[in-house]
Amino acid sequence: MGSPAPGMHSRDALERYRTLLEINNAIITNLTEDRLLYSISHALRRVVPFDRAALTLYIPEKDAFRFLAVEGTSDYFRPGLEIARSESSVGWVFDNQQPLCVAISNRTNNTRMSAASPLRACGPTAWSP
Repeated sequence: MGSPAPGMHSRDALERYRTLLEINNAIITNLTEDRLLYSISHALRRVVPFDRAALTLYIPEKDAFRFLAVEGTSDYFRPGLEIARSESSVGWVFDNQQPLCVAISNRTNNTRMSAASPLRACGPTAWSP
């Protein structure tokens, strides 16, 4: 992860490293997608607030992402759901390999999601690879 960002206290950097170590441990010790997502989201909550999280897998044959596990309340998102890469912010993140942050006030103007996208309706505030 390199040096802490300007203005980041060493305590903040230590917490980020601790979180990455916890996620790494979750990846190598958990056998189910649900349990893995739970462990990752539990660790991330300490440094990144969020309402929902999902573990997705890119399916190149379909140019889509398949939801493997979902945490948080949603009537639409569920394991097994597939969403086109071109119709989601996660597709942009996947293509560009960099985080995408969308302010709550700008979520309806987000051109990276189709107007009918349930992701847009949920109002995501941040995406990261």
